[in-house]
Amino acid sequence: MSEARNMRAYDAAFARAAILNAAEEVFASHGFDGARMEMIASASGYTKSLIFHYFGDKLGLYVAILQRIREQAEIVQAQTFAPFFTDEAVGRDAENFAALIETGIRTAFDSLLAHPHLLRLFAWEAASRWQTLTQILARRESQGKEYEQIRLWFCQAQEAGIMRSDLDPHVVLTLLLSLCQHSLTALPLYQHIFPGEDWSSPEALVHTREQLVRLMVHAILVDSSQEGT
Repeated sequence: MSEARNMRAYDAAFARAAILNAAEEVFASHGFDGARMEMIASASGYTKSLIFHYFGDKLGLYVAILQRIREQAEIVQAQTFAPFFTDEAVGRDAENFAALIETGIRTAFDSLLAHPHLLRLFAWEAASRWQTLTQILARRESQGKEYEQIRLWFCQAQEAGIMRSDLDPHVVLTLLLSLCQHSLTALPLYQHIFPGEDWSSPEALVHTREQLVRLMVHAILVDSSQEGT
């Protein structure tokens, strides 16, 4: 009896994963509004009734996809930022604060690069003025303690004279994410405008990421050579 239950649980988990994989591809290709449950059923090999049974409706399926991506990203973020969360002096030490910025940009860039479907979902969301995603976020009780902690470090860095005083920490954080997202989303356009340049090879992507790191570190941190002038 227990073996039969385990088999049913395995089959259910397999079916859910197959549906999520197919739905992620369909949503990335057509956006939330353009995606049809018939497309997802056909791509996954499962019936619409089973999809509705597992996820309730199309929005529930969309939420499940984003939640799966978010959980994967949170694992990486927790491992990457763990050393910073145990260091109370991050916002008061120039070297540690610079390392925080560098790590944040590299993590955001690499996470988006590893999830091309998410980039396409964001592009569809932006085209629809983020209507679906904002609807989902409105249901969440918390918008992320990690974000608030990072913003606090930025404020501390300003108080310590490490971060430029004319910058808004909240705006800077959103720009960090937006620059990573736009850089990757616009790669096909850049390749067309500058056909002689390499934009998409692994080496070119690392180069772009590191240019973003240097740009933001120099833009955010106070130039120690200018202090007192």
